[in-house]
Amino acid sequence: MVSICPRSLLSICCLLISLSTLVAAPASERSSLQPSPDEQPLISSDQQLNKKETEQFLVRLAQARKQAGDTEVSFREKRFFPFMDKPIETTGTLAFHPPNSFRRNVNQGSLTVSNGKTLWIYEPTLYQVEIYDLAQTPFLKDTLTTLTAALSADQLSTLFHCTVSRNKNENVTLTLIPRTALRKVASKVVLVLRPNFSAAQLEIYSPEGDRTFTTFGVESHTRFSPATFEFRSPPNTRVSRPLAK
Repeated sequence: MVSICPRSLLSICCLLISLSTLVAAPASERSSLQPSPDEQPLISSDQQLNKKETEQFLVRLAQARKQAGDTEVSFREKRFFPFMDKPIETTGTLAFHPPNSFRRNVNQGSLTVSNGKTLWIYEPTLYQVEIYDLAQTPFLKDTLTTLTAALSADQLSTLFHCTVSRNKNENVTLTLIPRTALRKVASKVVLVLRPNFSAAQLEIYSPEGDRTFTTFGVESHTRFSPATFEFRSPPNTRVSRPLAK
């Protein structure tokens, strides 16, 4: 059974942060990034914004976030571990409904679903599902709540030490260093945004020395039914509640 760990939870939550910044801009204005087998950074960090510019940017980011609705995006994720020569690579799609409902589907792999109250992790090849009641698991609930709210201008500087850089193409990099207990699962989070605030790349560095690098594909904006963020166990599926009291 693949019980959830803080590291994998953080990866999921940071994907939510990225999606929460997507702006429902006209299709003609949206730029897309087809995931590439390499991981060349989109921007360099040689134009760091000063304090006033950073504050102004975070206000614009918060305003843009309020405009974002239901979103679906493809992703390619690479996880690098110090003890492995090659990264573990996965692809899939992520559907997001503000403020904290999501459905993460890994191609030929696991399915992770949350309606903001319950978290399901389903392994189809093992016919197993883990269920987490977020109200009974404060760490999971607090992490989800913190990370999905982190990009509001009011909370970001409280939760993270934040630096913002911009390149000549107006792509923006946010480098986030956790100030809170999140430091136990992430030493640094780097989020790259396109000029329209849509997420392009995401890197997560853990205290253990591993790194997760994610690129995002073409985003679409549609209205999901509530059932999208619920999960019903298929017949003959083993169900467990690892953290239930």
